Amino acid sequence: MFSLGKVPYPDFFDKDSVVSFLLRGQRLKCSETMGDEIYQIMLQCWAENPEERPNFEVLVDKFRTILDTATVSYGYVE
Repeated sequence: MFSLGKVPYPDFFDKDSVVSFLLRGQRLKCSETMGDEIYQIMLQCWAENPEERPNFEVLVDKFRTILDTATVSYGYVE
């Protein structure tokens, strides 16, 4: 969604290259259309150890906070 439909790994030509990239602990960079808060959540979701990934309840809270803050800062709520 944040990459606007672009191919996520354009420099890799096969799945083995992507897997190798990920196994080295590397992840996609933050796109220009995504804020740092969202990117940090994505990095948490991409944690290798599933126990380190946020659960759905935590994600809902994080996104609710981001939306509430954005709503207030854009002046939608008085």
